[in-house]
Formats: sequence, C-alpha cells, structure tokens
Amino acid sequence: MNDDGVVDLAIYLSSDDPAMKRPSLYRPSFGWGDQYRRPDASITPKGALVLQFGNDMGRDRWSKKYTILSRQGQLLVAGYTYNERDALQRGKGYRCDINLLTGSGVREGKSVQFPAGGVALNIWTEGRGEALCNGAPDGN
Repeated sequence: MNDDGVVDLAIYLSSDDPAMKRPSLYRPSFGWGDQYRRPDASITPKGALVLQFGNDMGRDRWSKKYTILSRQGQLLVAGYTYNERDALQRGKGYRCDINLLTGSGVREGKSVQFPAGGVALNIWTEGRGEALCNGAPDGN
C-alpha cells in the first residue's frame, strides 16, 4: 500500500522455488486501503483467494470482495461482491453479489444473468465489476 492508499496485487503461485522472485501475476492499483481500513486476504477451504477492501468510516461506507481461483493454470475472478450504504440515511444503499463462474448473481435483491466462465484476473478492471452489477451483459 502506498501513501495514497493504493494497493497493488502480487500473486506467487509457487513456494517450492526459493529463487522465484517475480510474482506469477502483478496488478498495480488493484484496491484501496489506509492505516485505518486495511485490506484483508484469506484462503477458503477449497483454496480460493478472497480479497476484501472497504471503508466503514464516515457517511459513505462501502465494501468490495473478490474471490479469485486458479482453473487450468489461469487465475480467474470467480466472484465479486459490492455493498454501499449511507450511514446517515437508513435504507439508502446498494448491494450486488455475482458469481462469474455460473453467470448468475443478485443485484438489489433481484436475480441477474450474464455470460458464465469467470474473468481472467490479468484483464479484470474495476469497471467490469461495476458494469456487471449495473446490468451490462458482458461487463464492458
């Protein structure tokens, strides 16, 4: 995380080679955090990487969660969840939870469908998640 709160993402797929000094995948400016709102990373029991970013301070609160997994040697964004809420106006907010592998999800309590298969992490853009949540069929 740099001084502006920008978080770069570096994924190393092998720990067997101590000489491996370069990440398998590097994405600059992948997320955001600061000294109070640190990103979180965890591994699910099935081996997926879960990255969470968010802001739970102030009026405009939000969270993003990415579920990343490896399929046939490729890193894919398999899930994307975005929530936002206004801390001063009850009931004001937005929720979207999509499964990119199945091509289905829930946006504002309603089912949504889009092409299945996941999105390669090396071509994922912030705008793609937002576009899928807002109803664009291919996330562009």
